[in-house]
Amino acid sequence: MKEDGQAYDEYRDSHASPDYGKLYARTYEVGYYRDQWERIEKPLLQSILGDLQKSGRDECLDFACGTGRIAAVAAGCFSTVVGVDVSATMLQQAKHNCDTVEFIQQDITSVPLDRSFDVVTAFRFFLNAQSELRTSALESIHRCLRENGRLVLNIHVNSTSILGIAYRLRNRLAGKTVANTCSFAAIEQYLKDCGFEVETTAWYSYLPRIGWRFSRLSGFLMMPLERFSRWFPLVPKGLAQSFIIVARKV
Repeated sequence: MKEDGQAYDEYRDSHASPDYGKLYARTYEVGYYRDQWERIEKPLLQSILGDLQKSGRDECLDFACGTGRIAAVAAGCFSTVVGVDVSATMLQQAKHNCDTVEFIQQDITSVPLDRSFDVVTAFRFFLNAQSELRTSALESIHRCLRENGRLVLNIHVNSTSILGIAYRLRNRLAGKTVANTCSFAAIEQYLKDCGFEVETTAWYSYLPRIGWRFSRLSGFLMMPLERFSRWFPLVPKGLAQSFIIVARKV
């Protein structure tokens, strides 16, 4: 079953339409994604970035920063945070959301950023990016990182999760990629090929996204299922819908 992204230009252009930033921001205002972000993902990210800050790292780049959701969290941990994205409409929303972060509109895969950082974050990017874009992005991030720097990335539809299996089955029946998935093994190989070594992995979101019609139900079930799945040793980590990787530049 296919585990690849959309076409290179298609993915980049999909975020450039007028007012897309406002539309994207609404994703996290209600429902499953808001609950996932506020209850699980944001606290987890704060813990990961906080530990990196305590280890002496203090300058962070948020790659493909979008509306600045991740950059805003990073700003609470590091003294210097820069967000970079190709989409003007996304950056317009980002500047509105977080005025303590420097935002730059630039495609660093073709025009390198003449700065270096201790940490780079990259969220909700690698799942949908096509293979060559994944590689060029990782190579660009590698150049931006200082020696022994850390890349923090996430995959938000793990291919072995319940939702990931459903998506892969739908892709098979449709004969094309309707919805993207990505496995840990696949992204780990990309990282190795581009000069990174996986250091830690955090698995999360064991409740699959069941649609906006059931947002109240998902809100009610999310945390009990999350706590049980992390506590009970027989629940495979691979059932988690999402995971965050901390990778070291080597």
